[in-house]
Amino acid sequence: MTESAPDTWFKLRLSGPLRARLEGEASKRGITLTAEILRRIEETFSDTSARFDALEREVFDGQKGNENLSNLFKAMYSELRHQRSQVQNLEQELLILQAQYAQNDPSMEM
Repeated sequence: MTESAPDTWFKLRLSGPLRARLEGEASKRGITLTAEILRRIEETFSDTSARFDALEREVFDGQKGNENLSNLFKAMYSELRHQRSQVQNLEQELLILQAQYAQNDPSMEM
């Protein structure tokens, strides 16, 4: 959120286990649950694509490193891509929920 944009309220339903995980991570960092959720969402907007691409070029280059290291990086890279995809899906779900909530509460700003 930009500094000039006002904060808005948004209701979010979390499963108990997910909330507990988020609260645990927030506690480790000494921040609120809200701050942890916002930190994670903001993180998805960071410019990681360029870093992923550079890592991919280095790791998948057959001339560098050994095969075991390359396989390890490939597995880690695949998992990171999968997690990023999951976050993007969650963002879409949040947008849908926000739109549905706004339809039920006309006073909510989009």
